Amino acid sequence: MNMKPFLTRREVWLSLLSLLGQLMIVSIASFMLLNTDVSMERAAILVIVIIGFAFVIAVTILRLLRLAKVTGLYGKE
Repeated sequence: MNMKPFLTRREVWLSLLSLLGQLMIVSIASFMLLNTDVSMERAAILVIVIIGFAFVIAVTILRLLRLAKVTGLYGKE
């Protein structure tokens, strides 16, 4: 399996950097929610942020899978 055509694509690197940023934001929000004393309003906002970024993470992973199919790395028979 040659991954070079997949990893040299600009869209892949942008998606991976986006995933890294999203995971950092979700981690910080989760840490604040679990380890600090926040008000009920802030907790609700943090939960909404976590759910929103979880959705964006799922979409980014699906985008990476689609790019893998385009380059022929995923879905071969």
